[in-house]
Amino acid sequence: MKALNVVALGSLLTLAACDWDQAAFLDALPTRQNTAAYPRLDVLLGVDGVSREALDEAVALGAFTDFERATLVPMYPATSDASWSRLLHAPPIAGYEYTFFDPEKDAIEHPDLLGLVGHAVPPSQTDADFPYYRAFDMHGSGYTDALESYADPTSAFARRLDDLFVTLGGRVGNSHAFAAYLVELDVVAHGEGKPAMVKMLTMLSTRIRLFRATHPEVDVRFTLVSDHGSDHTEKTRTVDAASLFAGVGVTRVDSMAAGSSVEGPWAVAEEHSRTTYGVAHTEPRYTEEVAERLSRDQAIDVVVARGSAPTDAPEGSTKWVALFRSGQRLARIGFDEASGDSWLDRAGHWAALGITLPDGDSPWVRMSDADLFAQTETGEYPDLVFRARTSLEAISVRYPADLVYSLKSHCVMAGFQVPGTDSLGGSGSHGSLGGGGSRGIVISQARSLPATVRSDDVLALFPVLQAHVAERLVTR
Repeated sequence: MKALNVVALGSLLTLAACDWDQAAFLDALPTRQNTAAYPRLDVLLGVDGVSREALDEAVALGAFTDFERATLVPMYPATSDASWSRLLHAPPIAGYEYTFFDPEKDAIEHPDLLGLVGHAVPPSQTDADFPYYRAFDMHGSGYTDALESYADPTSAFARRLDDLFVTLGGRVGNSHAFAAYLVELDVVAHGEGKPAMVKMLTMLSTRIRLFRATHPEVDVRFTLVSDHGSDHTEKTRTVDAASLFAGVGVTRVDSMAAGSSVEGPWAVAEEHSRTTYGVAHTEPRYTEEVAERLSRDQAIDVVVARGSAPTDAPEGSTKWVALFRSGQRLARIGFDEASGDSWLDRAGHWAALGITLPDGDSPWVRMSDADLFAQTETGEYPDLVFRARTSLEAISVRYPADLVYSLKSHCVMAGFQVPGTDSLGGSGSHGSLGGGGSRGIVISQARSLPATVRSDDVLALFPVLQAHVAERLVTR
């Protein structure tokens, strides 16, 4: 896979990472030297993009047999930077991706090539754009790390594991917790497909087993967490925002100010990377109309949009979301902030979304978060109501969109590409509301696990790791 044009990006990467080697070296040193050895070391490995499907295949080959296993349900849209920020409870990033719409400046920030480079530049421990990197003791190896991870991810992964386990060897007996980030699994999911991911997982499992056997003097417990999964589906259609919006009769503009002079529905559409979702911003009066129009396109599965409260809205419902498919509104969801319950309209097409409403004739049905999670945790749209609602809230993203559109599994956003590069995301991608990209992993040697875990709740299962991550986010 030729993911990035090295000639076009090399100089930019070098300039952007001027102190990165030193940071990587310092992070490899033990945090303290103590002759009284720590009897246990808890290790968190952030494994980007690992799907439950790939994990199960690796387990069938003999990997991770001594781990408890659970399915992780990420935030929606299931995209790395926002998902890691939310999972780790790190400071929010500006938008879902490095390219985002800033409503304060009324402009798209980091468009085109600059946005693409944002996925490849080695971040520092004090990166203001992606502060979640502070949570990891180790997330890279050197100046050319990012280029190597994309240009030859399999070789880069082997070197990354060498660096990781050498570093861990220095922490045995000197630390009680350690966190590291491995990006290459996501890279191969996009370009080489599931078999390459399964191969990497089995390699990682072997290295973990050998490391623990080599250090019997300390109880080393590994926990692996992914930020999202991968649909592992070959892409046959790329979708560019300009053509998509023009095709459904929505004027695409670069700012809200420009939209104010447009006749009819308009939107500011962000052009992200090769993911299976897109976002847009518009005025409240056009939000549902833009969502309905977008849902007419054959590439679109479901559109989630900010909704207006219906005239017969139940008392206590404060926030409303509407879901669209095939040019019609599928359903409405109202949220009661005081209780955490949701109101679902009985007239909605809930069966198509994997939800069964209790019997009754009232127009609005009140359901608890726990009941909705239980109904959807193993379905095509995991944790549907919670994820749809929070996708439009400022949690890990400071400037959430007014609507998020989810693509069908054979489609992928075109994004911006350097001329001469190969297609990214050809063998799989992530971001959509349903499918494999919405099923990541949590596996651990530290404790038993529930069958399914919401990404917001992962760290709470591991207090030692939670405290370690929180300390690094505060002190770095």
